[in-house]
Amino acid sequence: MRLKLIRLGLDAFHVLRAHRVLTSFARGRGLVLMLHRVRPASGDPFQPNAHLEVTPEFLAAALGRVRSAGIPIVGMDEAARRLADPADGSRFVVVTFDDGYRDNYEHAWPILKAAGAPFTIFVATGLVNGTANFWWATLEEVVRRADRIRVDRDGTPLDLPARTPGEKHAAMKTLGRWIEPLPESRKDATIRALAETHGVDIPALLAANIMDWNEIAAMAADPLVTIGGHTVSHPALARLPATAALREMVDGAAEIGRRLGRRPVHFAYPYGYARAAGQREFELAARAGFRTAVTTRPGMLPRAQEAAGAMTALPRLSLNGNFQSVRYLDVFLSGAPFAIHAGLKRIARTPALASTIGFRRRPVHPFDEVAGRNDP
Repeated sequence: MRLKLIRLGLDAFHVLRAHRVLTSFARGRGLVLMLHRVRPASGDPFQPNAHLEVTPEFLAAALGRVRSAGIPIVGMDEAARRLADPADGSRFVVVTFDDGYRDNYEHAWPILKAAGAPFTIFVATGLVNGTANFWWATLEEVVRRADRIRVDRDGTPLDLPARTPGEKHAAMKTLGRWIEPLPESRKDATIRALAETHGVDIPALLAANIMDWNEIAAMAADPLVTIGGHTVSHPALARLPATAALREMVDGAAEIGRRLGRRPVHFAYPYGYARAAGQREFELAARAGFRTAVTTRPGMLPRAQEAAGAMTALPRLSLNGNFQSVRYLDVFLSGAPFAIHAGLKRIARTPALASTIGFRRRPVHPFDEVAGRNDP
């Protein structure tokens, strides 16, 4: 229902052209677009992670729409240069991919190369090396294979039917809302136990879905491609002690440097929402030597005078499976939804004002954010 309401609002913006009225003061410097997977549409009725993917056709259409709006697509190096230059007020768009999925190599790269569009892939080295738990995809595979899932949830037995697509979606939601917020060590143990019980080989799952180093090196050799850091094991950094969080950043970057001959200077926080990456992590990213770092917090890029202290806290817009329409991209490029979003946040932070107008912010579970439900 919430997604339907968001789409309805975006459709209203587009039909009424209301976003054009707000463009002059809301558009900022432009956008960093965040994607994960690019692959042909599937008819599988059980796709709990479908929000993480778009079709090749939509990616091509989105690139064309940005270009037709007269907005250049630039790489992260050029974006950092422009953000730091007070004399440069030009708008631009950056295209980024998280994690290192093989379909970036197979489907996204040819489209971007044909368009001459620079892009960045943020690589989590543990996913490539087969050591990370890949929890969201592992859990999907567990539920896909099972007819019923029995597990102990913090001392309470869970018995979840998983025969039909509807039951599988319900089981995935129940398990995801429990597992995602767990401390990283418990999350790892819980996912690996579920995988073992249901015969899911995590390294094999990773090998089937994530690029290997040869594929990453081939892409890195393309002048259009930048490889960025994304930690080793893809943890929610804010849940780790500072030393462990810094080590994830530094070790991931060092591994990429060893494999490719160049240490990355750009970084993406895993998950990237407020409870996974905050001010401490922004400062750690600077200490780790990253020139820029991107979140998943929605927003337009800041102007030069605002960017000086925010280069390791840059916002992004998720181009995801929930919003595969170029008309939505038109609205996002205007900056209007982000201006309204920021206004609502200010209201929520002012109790007296919120009470006066009857505004009540709905609590959001972290799994809802991971699932892309807060991306717009």
